[in-house]
Amino acid sequence: MRIKKVIFKNCYGEEITFTRHFPLYVEKIDTFGYSGRFNSDKLIDSPGQLTSSFDVSGKVMPAEFAFWDRYGDSQTLKKIERVFTPLKTGLLTVFDTDDMIYRIDAYPTAAPAFQRTGRVIRWSVSFAADYPYWIKGYEMKSVEIPANTVAEIFNHSMIPTPVMLILPAFEASRTVAKVRLNTNNSQWVDDKKIKVDTYNSGILKINTKDYKVVDESGENKNNVLYEDTQLDDIFLEPGINYFRCIQQEFTVRFWELTAGVI
Repeated sequence: MRIKKVIFKNCYGEEITFTRHFPLYVEKIDTFGYSGRFNSDKLIDSPGQLTSSFDVSGKVMPAEFAFWDRYGDSQTLKKIERVFTPLKTGLLTVFDTDDMIYRIDAYPTAAPAFQRTGRVIRWSVSFAADYPYWIKGYEMKSVEIPANTVAEIFNHSMIPTPVMLILPAFEASRTVAKVRLNTNNSQWVDDKKIKVDTYNSGILKINTKDYKVVDESGENKNNVLYEDTQLDDIFLEPGINYFRCIQQEFTVRFWELTAGVI
């Protein structure tokens, strides 16, 4: 695959687009790989070690851009400097030649340092992404789950994927559960649960990536979570997942994720 377009929008909503053509073009962007830390334990009376855990950190993506400054366009250079605000998270959107879209929460680690060769101005930038996976595809997946029903959700991602749970207004507490069959494959068992007090709270949106609960207006409602709820327990494993809510219907929304772009 090859990159055909890159758009970066900063935290203030100002954006700039680079293509494979003049005047603003992307020469290179490396979005592969992620870093992390292994913890290992020595095996007693045996050679080698046992990996006990792996902590995933973010990614740093080096990129090179250029501008064909045919007319001495200082306004474009000023815009580039504004958009590439260092250490402020923005949205990096990458389009490949197969028309796949990848959305990456990232920020420039430093301000652009321009280098001029004739009419061409080049600069390098490293984008840092604290979340190590990219949103892949054109639209968010949405699955409606009826009340008192175990529903199947298939995650095409190759990595565990956080979800957005949409709970309609309901005058009582509710429990949303990720479920599995017991060892005898005869009964559904709640594996991971989110319990919320929805009395007079209206529609709730539970985001297990940002560990946040908000209402329709975007107001923080984390206070409705029961104390023993762990939002990071609720995610989609690669492949088939099962969810249910005994009291009422709800919606599960998610983006398919990938670990790299090209």
